[in-house]
Amino acid sequence: MTTRASPPLQDAALRDCVAQRFAPRYDLTSLLTNVNREHAEEDIDGARLRTLWRRHAGEDQRRSCRCILSCYLHIPFCMQKCAYCSYYSIPLTRPQWLASYLHSMRAQLAFFASAFSSRRFETLYIGGGTPSVLSPRQIEGLFDPLFARYSFCDAGERAFEFNPDSVDIEKLKTLERFGFNRISMGVQSFRPDVLERENRGYQTYAAVADAMSLILGRGRFVLNVDLLVGMQGDDRESFLNTLDAVLALDPHTVTAYPVKPTKPYLARHYQKQSQFFDADLVRRYGSMSEAVGSIAHKRGYRWSPQRLELQDNNWYFERKPVRRFDYVYDDLAPYPVSVFSLGPTARSRIAGGLIYHQTGAHDTVFRPQAPIWRGLRLDARWEMHKFVLREMMDSHAVSPERFQSLFGREIGAVYPQALRALRSARRIQERKDALAIIDPTPRRLFLAALYFLGRAELEGMSEVRFSLVTSKGRWQLSLRRLSPVEPCLGRVGNLALVFGKNRESLITPRVDDRLLRLVVAAFVSSAARQPNPSAAGVAPYFLGSLRAILSRLERTGRLAKGALRLRHAVSRRRTD
Repeated sequence: MTTRASPPLQDAALRDCVAQRFAPRYDLTSLLTNVNREHAEEDIDGARLRTLWRRHAGEDQRRSCRCILSCYLHIPFCMQKCAYCSYYSIPLTRPQWLASYLHSMRAQLAFFASAFSSRRFETLYIGGGTPSVLSPRQIEGLFDPLFARYSFCDAGERAFEFNPDSVDIEKLKTLERFGFNRISMGVQSFRPDVLERENRGYQTYAAVADAMSLILGRGRFVLNVDLLVGMQGDDRESFLNTLDAVLALDPHTVTAYPVKPTKPYLARHYQKQSQFFDADLVRRYGSMSEAVGSIAHKRGYRWSPQRLELQDNNWYFERKPVRRFDYVYDDLAPYPVSVFSLGPTARSRIAGGLIYHQTGAHDTVFRPQAPIWRGLRLDARWEMHKFVLREMMDSHAVSPERFQSLFGREIGAVYPQALRALRSARRIQERKDALAIIDPTPRRLFLAALYFLGRAELEGMSEVRFSLVTSKGRWQLSLRRLSPVEPCLGRVGNLALVFGKNRESLITPRVDDRLLRLVVAAFVSSAARQPNPSAAGVAPYFLGSLRAILSRLERTGRLAKGALRLRHAVSRRRTD
């Protein structure tokens, strides 16, 4: 039977399709990390990675505008795992785990060292987990071979993460010997019942104050303190009290983040629905910007919010004077950055070439020929996209002069269609030194950013939602790219057919089972039409197949006419 496809999505509808996936936050950082999903992930072994890094280091030396090169090492252990934590970490219940892990990391550092023999790193960041579970001797055992084989810029940031309970003078002296100049310490909250709910009940105000005093007393480190918004039991008043108390302890900087809820966290507290978490965040905290600004001013801090609403963004507080580094660790900086990372789930990027992460766990054995990394190919435009999106996020405007200084090309020559369309839609205002977004609400900023992405990139990030509905129930389904380990009804390449919510009864169990098999078969058949299927590309054929299936079921008498309806979410466009 020949299936008639729905017409392909027009560019405006495709941008809406992508925006729908990122609603209601419309976070540009999340958008950037999903660009390039038109390519399929591939497995990569250590030998190939070393070759790619060696080639990149050599090519970068010959560029007039070199990228920043950063090194990140992940220590995935902690004394006990906080309930909100979204990073790969495990409680250190067996000391031999740490010894084996450090042995593996030293082996990887030795293997990759030759790729960087002619290239110095600008920054170094040790994160986790909790790197401060390392003893002074273990820190030396890791850093002695690291600094013997790799070169680091003296004027760049060298940062180390601490838990307040594991700060001691010997560790600080060891870090000083290796030139570390910044410490980031997670405090999160001073409210005991909130900490207890999040499996962090061991932390006390006294322990935090003592740790901060010890670090500041050395006079060698810029001290940053991290706070969290959105933990269970926390609210506007307790966050403001914590912020005031932390600023009173006089750290150099404070960064406040919202909780990034994991799937288990959402299942435990929010019926698996991220929108319930977002609504709860608004309900508990409301508008805090005026009170936050007042506290910061009172304590002598400058406050730099990405947005006044603290949702999927961060608030940054800084007191003066603060030591400035020539280079800072920022893997999503607007300028070109390459990041060499080691450790499970750690993200790396070869600017303009590859973005990848390390798979496995803390006990994965390193072998050069083992494909323990997975990555996506990048092209040179990705760094340009990053510049545009980061400029929009930071200042709601894009500097053509800075773009040309970084990439050697005029922004109008790289993005002629995007600028023409934005002018036509009256979304940008051309100032003397910048292209400014008009009325920069989160959604309007997000949609403006999408103009700079190509159709293949948009299709790679698209998500198409639809539902099958009867008087008894509803199936909410979607097409989107998924990693190989995520569950789904069917998969072709990286594209998957996914249930949005729990499966409800539509007609009868027998008919429902047959219908589900037909739906999955229609998806597989439709997705097989494309060599690298995307949601937006497959949707016209898939929806056409579903309409044909419903028509056939009605014609053969297995369904009453109109009893089962197909609803396509993208058909209702929103204009801005």
